[in-house]
Formats: sequence, structure tokens, C-alpha cells
Amino acid sequence: MRITKGQLRRIIREEVNRVNRTRRPRRMRRLSEADENMSGMDLRGRDLSGRDLSYANFTGADLTGADLSDADLTHAILHDAILVGADLTGAYLKDADLTGADTTGADFTGATIKRTVGAPRGL
Repeated sequence: MRITKGQLRRIIREEVNRVNRTRRPRRMRRLSEADENMSGMDLRGRDLSGRDLSYANFTGADLTGADLSDADLTHAILHDAILVGADLTGAYLKDADLTGADTTGADFTGATIKRTVGAPRGL
């Protein structure tokens, strides 16, 4: 199931609106989908292959079974993200943060991993 850029923006916008309604202090600025803040989002099984996700924040996001093959995750924050069974074949993870991420069964075949914090052993 591949999602379009428009669908991804809609998903982000819906999640941002939900977060802004439930957790936002009155004086805090509202997030926009342009902020690429996908922290805590449920992205299980989503097709994000080939996307430019550089600088995106996926802190605590559930990416179980997601297709991130050939995605650009340069400087992406995947702190405490759930990447169980995710496809990261050919992904570019330069300067990314995988601290605390659950990468059980994730496929990093052919992925470029440079200066990545918290990368699983053996990569």
C-alpha cells in the first residue's frame, strides 16, 4: 500500500490537529505538517519508500512493518521508534538517531549508515 505525498500530508495534519487539541498548552505555537514532526504517530505498514524524510522527527512513532526502502532519513530522529519488521533496504541514514529504537526483524540490507547514533550492532 503506497501512499501519496498528499495522503502523507493529510495523515500528518490529522495527527497534528489531534495533538494540538489534546496536549497543547495555550501559548505554544501550533505545529504544521511542514514541521515533519511525526513523533508518536501510528505509521504501521505504511509505504514511505523513496521519500525524502530528512530531518523528520519519528520519536516514539510506530513504524512496525513500514516500507522505508530507499528513503532519505538523513538527520532523522527515530528515538524510541518501533521499527519491528520494517523494510529499510537501501535507506540512507546519515547522522540519524536510532537511540532506543526497536529494530527487531528490520531489514537494513544495503542501507547507508554513517555517524548514526544508536544503530543496531552489526550494521
